[in-house]
This record gives sequence, structure tokens and C-alpha cells, in this order.
Amino acid sequence: MATATDVLNLARSQLGVSENPPGSNRGTPYHKWYGPESEGWQWCAIFVCWVFQHVDPSLIHGLHSAYSGDYLTTGRRNCEETPRPVPGCIAVMDYGDGGITDHIGIVESVSGNYMTLIEGNHNNRVERVTRALSGSTKFWYIMPPYSAAPKEEEDDMALVTSGEPVNSFGGIFYVGTMGGKAWDVWAKAQNPTDKQITARFVCITNDTRQVKEVAIGANKIVQVQGAELKAKGNSLMVIESSVACVMTFDHRPT
Repeated sequence: MATATDVLNLARSQLGVSENPPGSNRGTPYHKWYGPESEGWQWCAIFVCWVFQHVDPSLIHGLHSAYSGDYLTTGRRNCEETPRPVPGCIAVMDYGDGGITDHIGIVESVSGNYMTLIEGNHNNRVERVTRALSGSTKFWYIMPPYSAAPKEEEDDMALVTSGEPVNSFGGIFYVGTMGGKAWDVWAKAQNPTDKQITARFVCITNDTRQVKEVAIGANKIVQVQGAELKAKGNSLMVIESSVACVMTFDHRPT
């Protein structure tokens, strides 16, 4: 299955594509792909459909719809609704006119109280749009089932290679122990942006869940050791980042 990076890269490649003539809801490659009946239809959801269908249709469970609300319904049916935006998720919007969904886009990044989306049919074209998370517009977020889990190593550990950087799309990355082996683990998060962000370091051991929230300054690196979160054998180390980070995991047997 594809990653959020795959989706965002394709969406970014379409920035500037516009309808012709402007204001007609006609003449885009997305209308042509969807079918001649779609000419004249508002095309924000058609654009989202086009992106996901070209990357991996299973990410939207094969949905082929020009209505934004169908993406919310399908996501909820598959337990993919999430309370906060992360890069790669689908944002469905209601402008406050009665609870009917009005618009849809793909979240590219999140910073503080703002998120940046790539949207079709914004000013008659595909545009990068920054929106406030608070305000009159209501948002719902659907996180497709991206492939983000690291490969299993020969020693049955589900972790990335020691010191290997992992480009995060704002999702979840795992490092820890499988098969009862005890390891000492460090997790590093690097903030490549010019604004402060927050990362949540989580350690799950059987039924225990320890959480440490860390503010990361602009262009800074923060490291958290597994011992700070009471990591033990058969534990799972998790990083949840609110925006794209560069993750590095280091480990050694104890």
C-alpha cells in the first residue's frame, strides 16, 4: 500500500491546473478522467478521487465519488476518522450552512492553529490553501490506511535500522522489541521547519501507556530515551508528530 508522501507528491504536481473557462467547472483533466457527465460539476471531490485512484484506490476503499460527504461516510465506516489533522489525511469541510459537507482537500502540513491543504476547485484551480483550525468552518478528518510500518528485521524486531532517518508525514512510527528481547531505545525527532512544533513520544508495554509531550524549537532536535517512558521488553516506542519531522531511532541490547 502507498504512503502519504506518494499522495502528497502527486497532489503537489497538480498545483496550478485550472478549469477552462474560469468559473465554468469544466475543462480539467479530472473531469475528463471522471467522465463526460461530470462536466459542469464542482470538482473538489473529483480531484481528491483522481489523486487517490491514481496512487492506490484501496486507500479510499475503491470509492469513486464526486461528493465530499461520501469520503467522510466511507472513512467512518472503516474507522478512519481522526480528531486532528495530520499530513496526508482527507479534510472534509462544512462552511456552516446546515451540516451538509461543502468542500474537501488533502492536508499537506499542520502548524499550530493552522493547516495547509492542497485543494481542487479553489479559485477555479488546484491551489495550496492555509486554513485556521478554529472558526466558523467545521472540519472532519479521515486518515487513509497508509503503509507506514517499518519492515520486520531478521531478529523479529519491528524497527528501523539503527540511526536510519525516517521522513515522517505526521503519522506514527514504531521502534521497540518483539519476541521478548530487551533493548535500550532512543527516539529523536528533528523539526525542519522555522516554527515550534510538538511531538508526542509514547511507550506501550502490555497494558501500560506512558506519554511524553515535547516542544521542538525551529530547526532543533529532541531526543527521548526509552527509560524515560519505562520501556521494557516487549514494549513499543511510538512518535506522533503534528507536522512533518525527521525521525531517527537508535537501539542496542541491554
